[in-house]
Amino acid sequence: MREGEDSLANKYKIKSYPSLVVIKAEGKPIKYTGKEFSYKSIFEFLNVHSQVFIDPNAAENAPSQTNAASKPWLVVQVPQMTQDSANDICLKKDGSLCVVLVVPNKAALNENTISEMNKVGQAYESKISRGINFIFSWLDASEEPEFANTFELPEPSQPALLVLNPGKRKRFLLHEGAITESTIGDTLDKILGGDARFKNIKGNKLPELVSMYPTE
Repeated sequence: MREGEDSLANKYKIKSYPSLVVIKAEGKPIKYTGKEFSYKSIFEFLNVHSQVFIDPNAAENAPSQTNAASKPWLVVQVPQMTQDSANDICLKKDGSLCVVLVVPNKAALNENTISEMNKVGQAYESKISRGINFIFSWLDASEEPEFANTFELPEPSQPALLVLNPGKRKRFLLHEGAITESTIGDTLDKILGGDARFKNIKGNKLPELVSMYPTE
């Protein structure tokens, strides 16, 4: 798309140049919201949304055996955080904060809450500020008790939402109040505004995740 093609720019809400948008046969267009248009940044963005996962370290970036079928979390808006998915989802993503819904067990997972989180995620794709990118996921505390206990949840028998900074200085923030689109947005706005108070994780180390991503 060239600057001056107003109809396409309006259709995909392009307000600045250069811009990058992934358009799929199904679903909404996905706009690249990173600040840098470097090879590495664009490659990582396109790789997540491609049908075939490419190993960036493989010779000539040849497609690996790992694809969307074996890494289903790459094509899910709010995926489950497990041993095999966590690094891809958020834990090893530079400049990202993990917004994690912790449920006591799978039976307590509410699809309406997941939908609310997805809406917030889409809204904040265009609000990346100060180098912060919010990535949404959920965690089954019955399968990951040690990991869940790290965050000192006030009511472990109830779903809770937290924001985790998995970087060098590991910290977390517990969301307060109901878990809705508007209240989650309020918490993220506090973080972007510098008004949120994160708590340091003891020992500056996260426990190892042990569960595996479901194959069905």
